[in-house]
Amino acid sequence: MTLRKGKFNWAQGKIHIDMDESSFRSDSSYKFEAGTYIVELTDEMLLHDFFPALRDRIETLFRSDHYGPHFFDYRFELVFEFERERSKLRHSQCLVNEEKLQGLQQTLRSFIDTEIMEDLPVLPNEKDEFFGSTP
Repeated sequence: MTLRKGKFNWAQGKIHIDMDESSFRSDSSYKFEAGTYIVELTDEMLLHDFFPALRDRIETLFRSDHYGPHFFDYRFELVFEFERERSKLRHSQCLVNEEKLQGLQQTLRSFIDTEIMEDLPVLPNEKDEFFGSTP
């Protein structure tokens, strides 16, 4: 997910939410107008106030039973980009839902044990006639 102030429209300030996931086939962003406050935000404010508040909101949704299972995998990278007229601020953080990861690992182990390992073909005995052993 990338949140960015609109490219090449620094004065008009739009906020874009981009989903960089293979399951989202759209190239479009979710866009909405930013208020005039956007030009007053300093890099310090963005990194120490805005980003942590955004991360906390996203993390709450990421870990929630309501949205989490439908919209998020066990890992989520939040990327924050803020473009100014002559510079760009970029900050990211990776969120990991350990509980969901452990559940997926357990499901994979169970699948391997029951569907793959259980009925593996065995090697024939050396004395089996199939290999044309000579007396």
